[in-house]
Amino acid sequence: NCVPTLHSTIMDVTRLQLPHGVCAELCQHKFTVRKSELEARETESDRASLVRFLSMRELSKMCPLLAKTIRHTIAEANSKWQLLLTDSTNRLCVRYEVQYSEYNSGMHYSSWHIDSDSLSCDKRKITMVIQLNSGFEGGEFQVNTGIPETLELGEGGSVIFPSETVVHRVLPCKSGCRKSLVIWAEAR
Repeated sequence: NCVPTLHSTIMDVTRLQLPHGVCAELCQHKFTVRKSELEARETESDRASLVRFLSMRELSKMCPLLAKTIRHTIAEANSKWQLLLTDSTNRLCVRYEVQYSEYNSGMHYSSWHIDSDSLSCDKRKITMVIQLNSGFEGGEFQVNTGIPETLELGEGGSVIFPSETVVHRVLPCKSGCRKSLVIWAEAR
């Protein structure tokens, strides 16, 4: 089963729980990334994290059920929002960008931001964030749809939203290490 369970929807922000089989696949794989593969992403005061970009093909080899779940979830979201085009056979015309992120103690992406700028050439249309672990303090994921709201994701928890309109951030991690995947569905 690759269909996530719907938890709640706030405006266009949908919170989901990944199916048990996907969570088991993630736990079994432990989504290990060698420290040498991580790149520090820092801007003056609004961001400090470690990241690694993966192709969807690479993710599919590591966690096939997760990749299938991501594709299914994004297709479902697109049927609601109509942000990505489809071809004559109703398949999405999409390119996936996958980012593995680690936030160690003190790390964050604390400035409010959107994942796409509709005024630029950015083609990100749908964002999906998947929490890969538990056992850390802080690192809360927040959205701002008029009032800042903290979304408790938990291990295997996910949130999906339109990239161009939903303002969000990650608060500083206080202890432990917050690990997540961010998937952007981009127009082709």
